[in-house]
Amino acid sequence: MVEFSQIIAGIAVCLVLAAYIPYMFDIVKGRVAPHPFSWLIWSMTATSIFFLQTTNGSGAGAYGTATVAVCASIIFVLAFRANKVKIRPLDITSLLLAVVGIILWIFVKQPSLSIAILLTVEVIGFIPTLLNGWREPYKDSITLWSVNGMRQGLGLAAVQNHNFVTVLNPIVWITLCAGYVLTLSYRRLFVKKHPARRRAFRPYN
Repeated sequence: MVEFSQIIAGIAVCLVLAAYIPYMFDIVKGRVAPHPFSWLIWSMTATSIFFLQTTNGSGAGAYGTATVAVCASIIFVLAFRANKVKIRPLDITSLLLAVVGIILWIFVKQPSLSIAILLTVEVIGFIPTLLNGWREPYKDSITLWSVNGMRQGLGLAAVQNHNFVTVLNPIVWITLCAGYVLTLSYRRLFVKKHPARRRAFRPYN
């Protein structure tokens, strides 16, 4: 018999695919321009967090993380090939800090400290995306990040063994997604109020 947590996890995976697959097509079509550095970092950390969650009893709650790891890797490749984002010194600094964090994580054997390091790396990885969204709010998708937040909420509900390692990742990402959606919404309103600053780059969502 299928457990309730597995049903919730299945819905979370479906939400990931429903959000990320159209996003991938939007990158190819030039509708959105995600920052490749962020997605490179997230592909690495999502893979690491999946294994940490699995070994610490997350069960079905880790299914969404595994799906994100695969999708993030694909988005990184597509964003890198599209080459629509200007790389700035702070972006490079964020990438280097993230690499240092991942190297540090490799040598840490304590699960709670490991998840804290990996999530710190993911937050650092969010910096290029946040700055890119602040400067060009129409170059990213509010729909994607809203669905991401909902998916993380479902992932949290699907966790079978609640502890620091298994619940911290979804809690952090719910916060990041909500904050970024608010940032994009605010900046789009700002652009509307200042037509001279409007960009030609305007996706559907």
